[in-house]
Amino acid sequence: MGKQIILTNSITFLLVSLLQAQIDPVPPEARSRSEVKSILARAPEIDSENLRDLHIVLLACEKDHGLNEHDYPLWQKNWQMLLGGDKNGSSTSQINLYGSPNKVDLDEMKEGAPNVKVTTAWEWPSKEQFQKADLIAAFSVVNWTKERNAELGEFLSQGGGFVSIHMACVVGEGVGLDDEVAQLIGLDWNWDFTRWRHGPMNLDIANPNHPICLGLPKQLYFMDEAYWPLHGDRSKVNIIATSKETIGDFNIRDKDGNHVWDKVNSIQQKWPEEPTKDEPMFWTYEYGRGRVYGCILGHYSWTFDDPYFRILLLRGMGWAAGESPYRFDSLVLRGATVK
Repeated sequence: MGKQIILTNSITFLLVSLLQAQIDPVPPEARSRSEVKSILARAPEIDSENLRDLHIVLLACEKDHGLNEHDYPLWQKNWQMLLGGDKNGSSTSQINLYGSPNKVDLDEMKEGAPNVKVTTAWEWPSKEQFQKADLIAAFSVVNWTKERNAELGEFLSQGGGFVSIHMACVVGEGVGLDDEVAQLIGLDWNWDFTRWRHGPMNLDIANPNHPICLGLPKQLYFMDEAYWPLHGDRSKVNIIATSKETIGDFNIRDKDGNHVWDKVNSIQQKWPEEPTKDEPMFWTYEYGRGRVYGCILGHYSWTFDDPYFRILLLRGMGWAAGESPYRFDSLVLRGATVK
């Protein structure tokens, strides 16, 4: 959501809190390449010679936040190259979203993933894309309407896959479609009670036996943003990963229904205050013959360069497309930020 000043990690947070100081947000420490490789090595091998053709649509819109935040167009351009290579019209020479280009094998980058075609959509897929796509991944503000809900519902009913990243789950205030969208994607934002917190986050793997989570540590540290509590029937979703967020009454509106920004801002820049509850940040959901993968993280550009985040997102994309979750594992380290 709105740009806030946040802290870098748990140790810095504690020290700076004592000094009553604040610093600009920076990405977490880079992950270990060897540790990521050991996780990926646990996945079953993919027979790249017998993969079905996949058509993936990457949905984005105009950037709506500050530096290194909500950069939907940059994600769309760079991930078109990551997934589809240069055969899909992408001309970027960089995969990572944050900072200068990370080291990457240019030949591998230009190849993309085997048997994958990637097209892009602005604000909403075309009718032709709905007809031809196997998977739509949305990192975008979505103007949810009844007509669009019907299109997505038809796409999912016929076996299509949909991935909602960060703001894509936010239904416009006053639109009145919260229930409809939740029925389509599992969980969504509700302006009456959902809130946000930029800052340090310990992501707990809630379903370690799910194929998406194979090999991942039980807990992963991120510097990103949580949305909670989400709206929807949680009994109908399969929660993959959670973050402990503050529970209890938290009235973010005054008696006239206006947002009280001081209260919203008071929960930024810090770890959640006790008591806390496990709130879903990643989930799977099924609608008709189709599959949906929900991902709340993605506020900061550096998160997309984190190989652990990529494992969660790329495997979720594979799952939602009806493929092996490990189909895109070979892309996890391509241009990622590692040490």
